[in-house]
Amino acid sequence: MKQARKSVLIGAFWLIACGDEYHEPDLGQRVKYTVSEFGPDALGTAVLSGHAGGCLPEFTDYSRDMLQELKWAPGTQLEAIVDWPDRRDCGGFSGGCSSVNVKFVSSGTGWRIIRSGSLKNGDVQLRSDGEGEGGFKTTVQGKEFDPPFSLRVVNPTSIWFEQALHDRYGGLIPGAITEIHAPRDSGHSSNCIQGVADCAIFAATFRDSSGEHICGAVPATMTISSPELFSVEPRAKDSPYINLPFRVVAGSTPGTGTVELRSGDLVASLTVIVE
Repeated sequence: MKQARKSVLIGAFWLIACGDEYHEPDLGQRVKYTVSEFGPDALGTAVLSGHAGGCLPEFTDYSRDMLQELKWAPGTQLEAIVDWPDRRDCGGFSGGCSSVNVKFVSSGTGWRIIRSGSLKNGDVQLRSDGEGEGGFKTTVQGKEFDPPFSLRVVNPTSIWFEQALHDRYGGLIPGAITEIHAPRDSGHSSNCIQGVADCAIFAATFRDSSGEHICGAVPATMTISSPELFSVEPRAKDSPYINLPFRVVAGSTPGTGTVELRSGDLVASLTVIVE
């Protein structure tokens, strides 16, 4: 009887101390976003940031002024990994962080949420659908965390071709080109180390009427006039994108041809000279 009474008291104490309500972990007052571009390619879905012609290194902190000043083209897809840098629920006995009942609420115009998830952190995938400024807000149990995620979307007015030293972020040589020279039998991955010396690498970039770069990897269609002279390899396997690099794979016969890229109503052609 004493043992039973003792068990009841212990159980009552446990209910009083712990309760049966779900309590959100202590997440602090702010949220952090790490941003990258993504999109489909022949192998599935690929991270598309971190390449020549793009505006982002592979992963970029949203708090950087550079990111918030950029303009994005309709059709861009971004992923934002959401974290709470001041949270206090990580570690402890389990060694990890608690799951969070987070909600991402669309805000403004220009972007829509195409997928979101929530585990220990959250992730949001966005697609820009038209001109505007917006994104989403991050809320937990009705509490909104700063900063909201917001970027601008504008329509580009032209496509530029620009030569690149290599296909990685920062490899672009600024300035529009109308032609590119490719040495015969060049452009194969085994001998394409530096773009100018060993092969011809270029990027197609969106621009506005003042020539400002409009960001975002957006699918395009590609047409080559003289496939017997050269082929063009997109950085995303078999999937041409504006704001990503391309590599010319030249044959052994000299000659001249063109490569045309089309995205929506915008079309641009680059002359390729195999010599």
